[in-house]
Amino acid sequence: MKKKFLPQSIYYFNSGVDILSSTLQNLKEDEWLNESNITQQTKDIFLHKNIKYSKLYTWINKCLREVHQDLEYESDGLKITISWGNRISLGANFHQHSHSNSIISGVYYLNDTSTPTDFAIEDMWYNNIVDLSGNSRRMVCESFCGKSGDLIIFPSSITHRVDTHQSIESRYTISFNSFPYGKIGGRKSMMNLTVN
Repeated sequence: MKKKFLPQSIYYFNSGVDILSSTLQNLKEDEWLNESNITQQTKDIFLHKNIKYSKLYTWINKCLREVHQDLEYESDGLKITISWGNRISLGANFHQHSHSNSIISGVYYLNDTSTPTDFAIEDMWYNNIVDLSGNSRRMVCESFCGKSGDLIIFPSSITHRVDTHQSIESRYTISFNSFPYGKIGGRKSMMNLTVN
């Protein structure tokens, strides 16, 4: 008999159509890298500093404050350090990866597609010390199929990817990484660091 153990959570929000429509239009008009490739990212990797996206990032920062408060992090808050747009065309995918130099990451979905974001963590019953299974790694996986206006916020260390996109309409998302700022730590964690 098995019992689910140590369940984990991610954070989920939805912006509504007001923020969504102007953001999608702005993103489609943005400059893109790798024009010859079917998986593309915006040239601008600091979309959170671009005035035309201010309405979106005001809302995302509000969501980050809620996450920060719920996690009870000992810091002044979470600050977005980098943010970029993604466009995945028919037949493209995005490789398995995680985000270094970041604590919390997020993906904002700008249109409805049937291509999910797949998340994976290492199965706790398998490790690199003694591999009794014959496999190098076993992963526990879950998919999130974002709809227009959805925002998911998750630990940057979680491995994620996008499988082959099967729709004629391109899949548009905006991703970001964030890091605690200000006075980090205190008596509870016996750590003290200041990050501006």
